[in-house]
Amino acid sequence: KPLRSLTAFEAAAGKLKDRAVSRRQTVGPVMRRRAAQLGLCWNATSGLDPMSSSSAYRGLVDKHFDLYTDAMRFKFAVAFLHASKAGGTSFCALSYENDCRDPIFGNGTSGSSWRWNCWSRTHGDGPVWTTLPSKWAPGSRKDPRNGWWAVSEPSAFRSPRASSCLALEQEVLKRETTFLMNENWLPPEGLCQRFMNVALFRDPLRRFISHRNYLKVLRSPLPVQVSDFVRLAPVISNNYYVRVLAGESAFFSGLGNVTGLHLAAALDQLGALDLVLTLEALDTHGPVLIRRGLGWERNKVLGLNRRSKSRDADLPLDAKGEALWRAHNALDLQLYERAAELAELDYEFFRQVHISAEASAGAWPDEHFWKMSPSSAEDPGVDCKHTCGYACHLRVGPAEETW
Repeated sequence: KPLRSLTAFEAAAGKLKDRAVSRRQTVGPVMRRRAAQLGLCWNATSGLDPMSSSSAYRGLVDKHFDLYTDAMRFKFAVAFLHASKAGGTSFCALSYENDCRDPIFGNGTSGSSWRWNCWSRTHGDGPVWTTLPSKWAPGSRKDPRNGWWAVSEPSAFRSPRASSCLALEQEVLKRETTFLMNENWLPPEGLCQRFMNVALFRDPLRRFISHRNYLKVLRSPLPVQVSDFVRLAPVISNNYYVRVLAGESAFFSGLGNVTGLHLAAALDQLGALDLVLTLEALDTHGPVLIRRGLGWERNKVLGLNRRSKSRDADLPLDAKGEALWRAHNALDLQLYERAAELAELDYEFFRQVHISAEASAGAWPDEHFWKMSPSSAEDPGVDCKHTCGYACHLRVGPAEETW
């Protein structure tokens, strides 16, 4: 509803804050994004910055941020949903810069294992780009899918025994992992609730063009026509984002078989992500989202968007090819539009957090915003064995009791 006065704005902010306090155990990304939306609405109505014009709104933002950091502190690790050719590899490398531990940290190779994209090998979390049968032997250079991470069936890549949140959580605890990436479909439960769930999306058309260019770099017998590409690799060229978020059955659906029901399931998972980013806005929004949203102090992803654009010029689509691609990806375009909206709301919320932090320097310890030690006033005497930004792996108290 239009906010016709400062009184109405402050009343709405107070109501949202009261709801957050009364439902602190169930406050999630939906309510946090409503707080951001309220601020944007006030700015659009009045032209004023919400943080400077209303103490009630400042209280709302501070309360939601307290609830956010407290909730993230109960997460074992950061789980990054890695859409192929959307910038995820850079985030894997960035995780090492921020002292996170990937799934193969224990064997002493994490310093260079960003090349493996922080996947869990046990759980088969590397990319799958096509499952179409081929007359050629696996790995044959004559196979036009060569270099496309092709598998004959889902179980050949990720065993059912390893396809659950519980199995993944057990591995994370055993190997003391604090950051991991999944570059294929979500487990049956959807997003694993014991992890801080983050995803980076890219304009679907640009992502597709980048994928074709990458296969050219791999010297794969790349189909020139989009129709051939779609036929050989429907996973990555026919509503890829929807397939990833809607789970295994959607992921391996045949060409044209991803439906509106799959989109609805994917949108539910999208809205449940703790943090959403887009590659297109990463240069401008990244510093705030990485520092205040993830709790990471170091940021080396700036300029990634500009570099990606220059590479994507190598193999553009003609008008006919783009029209065919759009016909096969209408659902992905809808999903990305919503992802961009959520990313903007996440940025707006954490931008307000950043303003509050800068304005009140010294009022709170800076660690409160992106470190998990010292502990918060609401959770005294608790430290973490390992951290990855806000995520706290193995909570321990003064007596070293594991929680």
